[in-house]
Amino acid sequence: MRTAEEATLAIDLGTSSVKTLILSRAGTILGRSQASYTTSHPRAGFDEQHVDDWLHGIISAVVGARRFAPLAAIQAIAITGQMHGTVMLDQFGMPLHPAIVWSDRRGANLLVEVQARLGPSLPDRIGGPLGPGYMALSLAWIREHRPHLWNEITQVLLPTDFVGFLLTGIVATDTSNAVSTGLLNAETGLWDESLLAEFAIPEAWLPQLVPSGGQIGPLAAEAAAALDLPAGLPVIHAGGDAPVAAIGGHVFTEASAMIMMSTGAQVIRPSARYAPESEGRWHTWPAALPADMPGGRWLNVGATLNAGRAIDWIHRTLAPGVALADLLALAQTAPAGADDLLFLPYLAGERSPLLDPSARGAFLGLNEQHGPHHLVRAVLEGIALSVADVLDRMAPEATRPDRIVFGGGGATRDLRQIMANVIGAPLSIPSAQDSSALGAALSGAHALGWPALGPDRAGRDDHGATVSPNQADHELYRGRLDLFRDAIAANLPLMHRLQRHP
Repeated sequence: MRTAEEATLAIDLGTSSVKTLILSRAGTILGRSQASYTTSHPRAGFDEQHVDDWLHGIISAVVGARRFAPLAAIQAIAITGQMHGTVMLDQFGMPLHPAIVWSDRRGANLLVEVQARLGPSLPDRIGGPLGPGYMALSLAWIREHRPHLWNEITQVLLPTDFVGFLLTGIVATDTSNAVSTGLLNAETGLWDESLLAEFAIPEAWLPQLVPSGGQIGPLAAEAAAALDLPAGLPVIHAGGDAPVAAIGGHVFTEASAMIMMSTGAQVIRPSARYAPESEGRWHTWPAALPADMPGGRWLNVGATLNAGRAIDWIHRTLAPGVALADLLALAQTAPAGADDLLFLPYLAGERSPLLDPSARGAFLGLNEQHGPHHLVRAVLEGIALSVADVLDRMAPEATRPDRIVFGGGGATRDLRQIMANVIGAPLSIPSAQDSSALGAALSGAHALGWPALGPDRAGRDDHGATVSPNQADHELYRGRLDLFRDAIAANLPLMHRLQRHP
């Protein structure tokens, strides 16, 4: 008879789905599951999700993971998830409004005025540029346009923190997540009183700060019953999904980096010091490493908005009735460079490195000989070029890290080789693509005193493959990257004019 295995349960509240993962004390993944939900767009630029969908998804995904590991004896729950978004609660702890998620752009019109008011030192204080979708700007928009909601707010939470609240009844966050509000002093790790005053946000509205990988509180009885788990289990805040993905990929020092693919993409590289980029083209955030773990205490993070989003767009636009894998396979039937077709993937504005919510997508060079396979190939190449543009600025080829991990749910097989060819470096592919969920499970194991994050434990270099670049294709893409940048510079003014003159 098999005996129960002690394990941690990770919950990762992503943009399009919630993922769960059960990790044994020995470092073996025993089970995983996920449940999808949708983003609603009540108006152009508005991206919202319903917290009831999150709740139902969490229950479904936890039950699903446990079906694969019925004998797992869960010892702790660790949470992570999408960053930047805003959940507003009333005095009874009930949501006042659907969650405003990170890709929302309703605050874009306030950005110029806010930046002018707060001055050029803002990126140094918050670790990088402020952007639409950050809690600070979303709340500024609510205050200006929905004063009746503003007057009822008693608590504001990031999405991961809301999961913690559902599980424990306690409102808490960690610095790697809180930095994505635009209200945290990134260097001190404390809420910035002057910024709170500027945005008229009472500090009492904000979550208490707990250490990364620290306990929020015990699993409450009601949540335990819904999940069929014992009440009182410790609930651990692993951190925001991008910093926690670095743990899952064992990206701890400047010798390594990670490209994390999901709806957007993040280029993540650890750093030993706090040194925000002078032009604010990327972020410097606190790492999610527990305090007693060695490694870089900071992460340089370049975040793009259009990775899986662009793939989803071409899928539903070109062939909604075709399986995504079959559509992406078409890319392999077009040559590198897509016969001189170039795609700018900025379907929803852009953060790194443009910092321009008005950037828009475009196909350039389209002719009557181009077919669906060229369009799909160009989309994948455009995503890879946008990521390479960020990586090249953060770490030029001469200073590239020794190891680049390519992971996340959007790191499709068809994109891997194109990404390696564009970047011109080998990519380490984790056998577990759900890096954030794995990182959370490892953080939870560490909180229990298990040596899950030690150098000889599972998760350090657990890679399914290494994808090496084709040098001939890389030479082509090296020139294409210059063309890509020139195309952006030439077309941005036209994009702005189009939006001013519909």
